[in-house]
Amino acid sequence: MGNEIVIEYINTSAALDKCVSELEQAPELAFDLEFDKNNYAYGFNLCLIQIATRDRCYIIDPMAQLKLEPLFRILEKPEVLKVVHSPGEDLRLLHSLRCYPKNLFDTQVVIRLLNHEKISLGDALENVLGITADKKLQRSNWMKRPLTDEQIKYAANDVLHLLPMHDALQQQAEAKGIVNFIEEELKFLETTIHEDGDKENFLKESELTSMSDYHQYVLNGLLKVRDTAAQRINKPPSWVAPNDKIRDVVYGKEQLSSFLDWPGLHPAVRTPKFKSELIKTYSELTEAAKDLSKKSKTVFLTAAQRHEKAQQKEESEKLREVIFKPIQQELERLYGEHAAKYILGDGVVGRLLRKEMQLREIKENYRREVIMKTAAALNIDISAYL
Repeated sequence: MGNEIVIEYINTSAALDKCVSELEQAPELAFDLEFDKNNYAYGFNLCLIQIATRDRCYIIDPMAQLKLEPLFRILEKPEVLKVVHSPGEDLRLLHSLRCYPKNLFDTQVVIRLLNHEKISLGDALENVLGITADKKLQRSNWMKRPLTDEQIKYAANDVLHLLPMHDALQQQAEAKGIVNFIEEELKFLETTIHEDGDKENFLKESELTSMSDYHQYVLNGLLKVRDTAAQRINKPPSWVAPNDKIRDVVYGKEQLSSFLDWPGLHPAVRTPKFKSELIKTYSELTEAAKDLSKKSKTVFLTAAQRHEKAQQKEESEKLREVIFKPIQQELERLYGEHAAKYILGDGVVGRLLRKEMQLREIKENYRREVIMKTAAALNIDISAYL
């Protein structure tokens, strides 16, 4: 099939104008992005846009200084179907570029609901269409130019088969009677807006929940200095200075006096000037944080608290077995093991039992309705979790 489709590499304005003109006539298309997210350069960078119709595949190079707004308008047309596979990060990047695609069909969501165990694009191609995908260039440097013929072929293969896969999955969904499930899931793809993250916070979630206020403040300040340097030289922050050394400084296990001897420093910061600036910043950070608590936020339970928590867990497991296990088993019978886990997985059950959420907070109506209908059919009272 790939040999029947014309593949065009677009890196000039004239070629892009022609491409846009042709795409404006297409009632459906498939798209994917190749990007670099702090792997070879600083930040979240769009490297390629791949778009396929039934007979053509366009490999569009944003790094050729092309004006992409006309292309973005096509992706935003609600009357044009766009087939994608697991587009979360692609949509996050497009939203940051003020492009908000509409009418999306995520093959991964459909595959989940059709009870497939493996949901990657490679597995989907093999299981649905019998096509073996070559993923050896998955970690390729998409920032580097010129692109190789092998890279262009790889990028094209990410979209070449998505429209035929859509056709096959749609037929399977109709046969199984879950089209309304899929339509509701897909609706959230275009109504969920991905916002830019907090650019002032460089800490991991685990650090925010465990580190003391003092150590959080100082570490975040040093990581911000590193981020600024990374942005200046257009390199990933991890290439500028190693994470473990910076954290060791915060906890007094490493001294900035030995900074120039650290392994893994980028040449741009292995200078007396940068070392001096870092020492000055560290001094300012520790002075500003001196009144903050140095007590870890990690909670250590007493023997009595551990006993109480064990009892709560035992009671929770009893409720899981009596209330939710039968519902999950019936969902498996109706929809299959893997689809059932998607509709009502162990993680959601755990949160319900711990009172961290209620069923009404599940955003998809069909999931709530299926769970409640199944519980009613089994004569199981779940009113406490609504």
